[in-house]
Amino acid sequence: MNRLWIVFIGILASCASQQQNEVLVQNVGFAQGSTYNVLYMSPNATDYQLEVDSIFAEMDSSLSTYEDYSLISKLNQGDTTIFLDEHFVKVFNAFKSVADSTQGKFDCTLAPIVNAWGFGFTEKTKIDSLTILSLLKKVGYKKISMKGDSLLHNPSLLQLDFNALAQGYTVDVIAAFLTDRGMRNYLVE
Repeated sequence: MNRLWIVFIGILASCASQQQNEVLVQNVGFAQGSTYNVLYMSPNATDYQLEVDSIFAEMDSSLSTYEDYSLISKLNQGDTTIFLDEHFVKVFNAFKSVADSTQGKFDCTLAPIVNAWGFGFTEKTKIDSLTILSLLKKVGYKKISMKGDSLLHNPSLLQLDFNALAQGYTVDVIAAFLTDRGMRNYLVE
């Protein structure tokens, strides 16, 4: 019976020492027009702050309408010669899928209207029904498409706004990064 207790205590001690190696790490910062908070239980207290910041920077350089150097901003400024990265392509395809399933009620080309109301990347303008009718002519996700999987075809030079999906997509990318590093317990906000 004493041997059974010794084995049981040994198992408990090994489990406790394994859990003691995990440390709660918090990464905080500012990205995508807001603050972020990433918490994870890290074996041996490994801190991924630099990597998390790099992911946010990568997302901003692709999807942020608030950064002039981003792919989406360059497209919105009329540059149609750029090649798109995997993040842009994935978010664009997700938008197209949701737009199709909602019969166009969820449209990534609403940037002119979002901006006119003051919720986008430009200053609010005076709004009336004629302005909205005029802006609706510059909207329509079916007018744009991907050529292959990397070059956007946008003959009407519609303005895109991925903000409704970009933050959620970024959370997914960070979660995948943490999972790839063996994290089982994390929160990305």
